[in-house]
Amino acid sequence: MNLRKDFYVVVTLVLLATVLTIAFNLSFLVSTMLFFAVPAAYLFIKKPRPLNRILLASVFFWVGIDV
Repeated sequence: MNLRKDFYVVVTLVLLATVLTIAFNLSFLVSTMLFFAVPAAYLFIKKPRPLNRILLASVFFWVGIDV
């Protein structure tokens, strides 16, 4: 049941970001933050994970993409 609630919250955040982007003609950077950073922050706060492991995996993925 908790997973379903999180799904609905994230979908609501994305729909809200869509409405705000269209209504206020927001810039690309602000729209990107609303679409990706806000739902990610919600999910991170909801169930925190080890930040060091996440950052390390992100760096390895970034280096892999960069090469």
